[in-house]
Amino acid sequence: MYELFDELSAGIHITLLNGLYIMHDKDWYEEKIKTEYVIWCIAKGTVYITVNNKKFTAKKGNVVFFMPGCRYTAKSDEEGCEFLYQKYVAEIGNNINIISNLNLSGILSDDRISKMQEIYISKAISLNKEKKSYSLKAHSIFLTFFSECIEIIRRGHFFEFEKNKADTSNPDIWRVMSYLGEYYYTDTNIEKLAKMAHMSEKHFIHQFKKTLGLSPKQYIIQCRMRKASDMLINSDARISKIAQTVGYADVYIFSKAFKNYYDISPTEYRNNFVR
Repeated sequence: MYELFDELSAGIHITLLNGLYIMHDKDWYEEKIKTEYVIWCIAKGTVYITVNNKKFTAKKGNVVFFMPGCRYTAKSDEEGCEFLYQKYVAEIGNNINIISNLNLSGILSDDRISKMQEIYISKAISLNKEKKSYSLKAHSIFLTFFSECIEIIRRGHFFEFEKNKADTSNPDIWRVMSYLGEYYYTDTNIEKLAKMAHMSEKHFIHQFKKTLGLSPKQYIIQCRMRKASDMLINSDARISKIAQTVGYADVYIFSKAFKNYYDISPTEYRNNFVR
């Protein structure tokens, strides 16, 4: 399945979302469900990750991949840990996520990628200090690093968190996802989406989550937040205008939703991550 990247390379659109260099002390512990595709490049210490009661260890030089819907706990060792945290998405066409049918949740451990991720971390931190986290150069170094990761994963140097892949064979669900990718800003209810997929509401929600790892509501929020983050970074639009554009009539409700999603307010996001 990873050959898909080679076959569709000309049409793939890589989007970088927020990236941070994170430092945790020995008492760090978190339990979450990922709502985006995320990479952790471990730069220092050891991170202990548990998924479905299975324990994994990520050390310096390892790369950790998370898919939407991955429920996990993570903690550091006695020395604490540091890692580069990068949200991203790879799409083609009308917001169709081409990696949702890959089991891209796990730990990549390989001598070659260890050296490359060290270089990537250094370049990413440098660009962040220059306020160029979303520049063409940032996309270029991420794409180079990401493609190398995929190549090594293809050769089998990947410890998957879960063996079961998402079921992406239902064309009705893909059609709804394509629709939401374009009309995420509208007041779309579940009943309408279920009818579009020719399913009952209960069955539709189940099939949607089985396909993407997110509920329809979570997916709509994801589409809105990604558009909002793009506008905050790449435009001078007022936050009230951005809120209206992505489907929020009330700027305060939008700001609360944005902070809940990104752990930072729209204003802070623009100030910290703008080019």
